[in-house]
Amino acid sequence: MATSVVSQQQQQQPQQQPQQQQVQISGQQAMVQFSSQLEVMHSLKGQLEQRTRLIEVNIQRQQDELRQI
Repeated sequence: MATSVVSQQQQQQPQQQPQQQQVQISGQQAMVQFSSQLEVMHSLKGQLEQRTRLIEVNIQRQQDELRQI
């Protein structure tokens, strides 16, 4: 029985190291994915701000035209 317990422990130890490496790699992949998502969000924010400014200018122009009428 002692031999089987030792062999089970030996089998479990190598499995822990790849798991730790996999977690580290997964963490790095998550950071890369988060970083690219953040860049996309910043880009979308810029586009929305630009569209908002255009809409505000258009509304102002229409209000000015209405006042002239």
